[in-house]
Amino acid sequence: MALNLKTKDSYKSKWVSDVELGYGGKEAVRFHSNSFKFFKKGNLAIISDYNTIDDVPISREDYSQMKAAGDDSPESNRLNDIELPSFLNSTPFYKEKNNKFIGLTYTNLISPRSKITLFNTFNAANLLEENYKKQTNLGEENNSLSYFDRNKASYLLNNTAVKWEFNKSATTFISYAATVTPTDDAANQNLGNELNRTTYKDESHGLSFSQIFKVQTSILKNIKYKGVVRHALNSSSNKLGLNANQELFDLGVQSLQQRSKNWNSNLDFYNSFTLSKKSNIFSVKLDILTQRDRFENHIDKELLFENDLELKNDMLRTNISWTRQWTSKIQSVVGFSNSNVTSTYNNEQTYYSRIEPNLNVFYNLGFLSKINLGYALSHRLPLLSQLLNNDVIEDFQTIDKESLVAYNKILPQDSFSLNYYNVNAKTNSVLFSSLNYSKDHQAVSNNVIYQDDYVENQATLVSGSSTLRGIFSYDLKIKKLPFSIKSTLVYLATKGFSEYSGVGNEFNSNNFSGKINVNSNFKNSNVQVAVDYKFSRRRLEQSLFAFNNVTVNHQIGLKLCGKSTNKLKWDLGFVIDNQDSSFNTNQLYLLNGNVQYLVAKNLKLLFRGNNMLNLKNSQLITTAFNQSFFTESVISIMPGYMMLGANYSF
Repeated sequence: MALNLKTKDSYKSKWVSDVELGYGGKEAVRFHSNSFKFFKKGNLAIISDYNTIDDVPISREDYSQMKAAGDDSPESNRLNDIELPSFLNSTPFYKEKNNKFIGLTYTNLISPRSKITLFNTFNAANLLEENYKKQTNLGEENNSLSYFDRNKASYLLNNTAVKWEFNKSATTFISYAATVTPTDDAANQNLGNELNRTTYKDESHGLSFSQIFKVQTSILKNIKYKGVVRHALNSSSNKLGLNANQELFDLGVQSLQQRSKNWNSNLDFYNSFTLSKKSNIFSVKLDILTQRDRFENHIDKELLFENDLELKNDMLRTNISWTRQWTSKIQSVVGFSNSNVTSTYNNEQTYYSRIEPNLNVFYNLGFLSKINLGYALSHRLPLLSQLLNNDVIEDFQTIDKESLVAYNKILPQDSFSLNYYNVNAKTNSVLFSSLNYSKDHQAVSNNVIYQDDYVENQATLVSGSSTLRGIFSYDLKIKKLPFSIKSTLVYLATKGFSEYSGVGNEFNSNNFSGKINVNSNFKNSNVQVAVDYKFSRRRLEQSLFAFNNVTVNHQIGLKLCGKSTNKLKWDLGFVIDNQDSSFNTNQLYLLNGNVQYLVAKNLKLLFRGNNMLNLKNSQLITTAFNQSFFTESVISIMPGYMMLGANYSF
């Protein structure tokens, strides 16, 4: 089904805007505006936002589209694109945060078949974090540290993109997109305990540029061709400063500076040919890829701790696949990839070739119902960050030492998958489940050595790890009852190996989480109700010193929403959040609400309340771990607020 939409003449060449302003206690402020204008052959849209309440100015989907140079094909994951910025992740882990955003989109129809679009987004965020942390050394018995962590940071990002699209004919499509993104981040961190106080400053400046040219057409009528040229450049510089009242890393100094630079460039020529003939689809993909990474680092020039690393991979990759529809119920996809790689690391060079088979079998159980079983073999190489030839400071208590990993070590991985999908056309209920298992025969891990007040990490090869992932999602519509149920369950289990002072260690991590949402659909009712339940359980176990921890979180919420007249709309939500870190327990009661009253056609009065039972500072308990430490954090989160505001459209 398609809709043919046409803009009303009254909207053309006229600005249409929506402005919202709110203010409340605890310095809660929100300003948001959305303006657009339609021209004869295009449109212009501007979004601006300022808030101190951790509101997200635009959606993740909007930002992904505004990057313009992104590509949704599965082959694109070999090139590093711009990561999703932190301002699109709304979390409760800040004590204070303010965010400034402006986004612009301009579209112009150059001709009936050609369109050009310009994008620009600018975001500046300032935040304050305060955590009380209890840290446990995973490779030592009964060794823990408690300290206070205060971090004040600012993040700045500017993303500019252009995209050109041209429909040459019914079978030929051409596009070009380019994106440039500078970033400027700074963090000032203070860490203190009974014995030591450390000031930690981190400044980072980055610039990335990416461009992509695509063409899709038909050759000899029966062959579909897709050609892609991708080019990406990334550079960043980092300055880290440490000051303490004790000696740092046994270097004989109480303050030091580390400066580092990273360069990354990628060039990819991708070609895909697909031939469909009766019940068969034959596909040949040819990919020529060049990747170059360079890293420079030094810690106080007089200490002569310098890294100057360069890794270059030139790859010719061929992928051949055959899709066959055997019967109305059975389909298979079989193929293999052949990669020929020349790898150069600091003037050392090696060449290798590898073959990676893959197989997928599909079985149709019925209308809109199928099951899929798959297998794939893949290979990886160590990253440049795992090939250090000298010391690099990771943070205030961790230093990375010279790597024991060879640059040309090939790391194979086997992957198995099982997927089931079902749609009930009568009730519109959807069931999806996925089970994935992967096995690394060898992996890069760390040998951790604990010193008096810091740790040394040394990259080394260990026995392979294995990962099991499971997802179950069910969207149930109850035809005879005015309710719908959405549920999602996620399971992740990892088994891996590491070393502590050369002694082998096995660790197991199990994560199980889920959410259930029940929504009413009462007919002819002004009130609707929703009930949410979320839970997570994470277990970490180690063979060395028999360390284990179970962290559990339960959250249940009740939400009422409705309207009393055509002018008044409201919603009220109550949430109970229980946290248990095995060290401490915590319970939060959250009361949130919104009221909207239509005063006139273009004017609405607003009330917004968030965490209204905790108008003073409240806390959350979380846990995290890496190979060296398990950390429990008591986090000061943003206080609740009550805000009055107005929304005006013109």
